[in-house]
Amino acid sequence: MGCLKLPKKYLIITLLLLFLSLLCLSKQLVIIFKDGTKVVYNIDQIEEFYVENGDNVFSTLEGEWQGDRGIKSCYINESGLFSIQMMNGYAWSGYCQFENGYLMLETPYPIPVEYMLNYNIPVNIAKEARKVIERADRWIFTITGNGMKLEGQKRNFRLRWNNNRLLDIEYVEREAVWERK
Repeated sequence: MGCLKLPKKYLIITLLLLFLSLLCLSKQLVIIFKDGTKVVYNIDQIEEFYVENGDNVFSTLEGEWQGDRGIKSCYINESGLFSIQMMNGYAWSGYCQFENGYLMLETPYPIPVEYMLNYNIPVNIAKEARKVIERADRWIFTITGNGMKLEGQKRNFRLRWNNNRLLDIEYVEREAVWERK
């Protein structure tokens, strides 16, 4: 029969660590919240312990959406993450957030060349514009139609070019509507 033989010093260290762990068992549950608030409970007074999920605002938005120009589909999950598939096959992910009661979705920044190619911008112009565009595109929505529609604005850039030369970048807003698939 095979036995594991440890050197005596490892056996002593193992027994010492076991003894110390028994002495250090806490009799309290301490919870520290993100804002720094600390709550301490005596373990012997806790009858039951569980984690309860409250209503998640993103769970009402979970699903596939469509409707904006150049976008094949957008999927929002209950964690507030989204994934957008462009018509040209390019895709990216990001996170949704709420600001002042509005749902915000934003393109990656700096804006990828592939994103601009979806809108038939020549590669050389897209590469040049990528270097000087100052902000990401952003959708700013309100939730309407019993959660079946996102309506609002898209803040984006508009490029003007002539042949192989970028002439101007203008930041504009336009209406945007997405509907649940």
